[in-house]
Amino acid sequence: TKDVANADPVAVAVSIRNIDDAYFASQDFVLEPIARVIRQLLETAHVPVILGGVGFSSAPREILQYTGAPYGIVGDGEDALPELLNCLVSGGDVAKVSGAVYQAPDGIIRAVPPARYNLESMPTPSRRFVDNVRYFLEGGQAGLETKRGCGMPCVYCIEPVAKGRQTRLRLPQSVVEECADLLEQGVNVVHLCDSEFNLPCEHAHAICEALCQSGLASKLQWYTYAYPQPFDADLARAMASAGCLGIDF
Repeated sequence: TKDVANADPVAVAVSIRNIDDAYFASQDFVLEPIARVIRQLLETAHVPVILGGVGFSSAPREILQYTGAPYGIVGDGEDALPELLNCLVSGGDVAKVSGAVYQAPDGIIRAVPPARYNLESMPTPSRRFVDNVRYFLEGGQAGLETKRGCGMPCVYCIEPVAKGRQTRLRLPQSVVEECADLLEQGVNVVHLCDSEFNLPCEHAHAICEALCQSGLASKLQWYTYAYPQPFDADLARAMASAGCLGIDF
């Protein structure tokens, strides 16, 4: 946190992936240590802390209150985070930022409905902002998305809450470019963070075909989530040919 303070930032953004470990045997409330980090940032950096991520989006008002952070963003952050930062710099109206969650002057935590980002028009994300190689060498897989959103009715899942019920697809070439960027850094094991890789099947086939045509399939190993149906032998062969080693159904 001292390094953050010395950098003199406008704000500090913290992504919260989980609020617990989703494991009955341990029931580890991981939001507690995250909250300690957030409070230390507020005390040390003396700038606003902005929360985001799938975990935060599952209970934004409650998490904002629990951690003491003044701001958060529900759902997609590609447009919302720059807009919120501009508001903080210029003194603009945070209530006009899609997806913003904030402590209002009256003490009430308010939330603005999120806008869904158009993935087809988004540029290929840069994977150079963090030390991906260190994460990889210490046992972490690189995560990336080929789509966002899920319309399935599973009652336990927060994906539709955080990412919407409409499936938004990325262009296969953009996915290939992101994989190539990670490979250039020496990261050759990837987890696809889609809610379900095979929904829709046509897009899953297109991703596999793009990986094979690019020549990356023989260099990349990847894992993913998938829905039991529809899932046939053709898709299984396509995924195996594209470098898939494991599936969580």
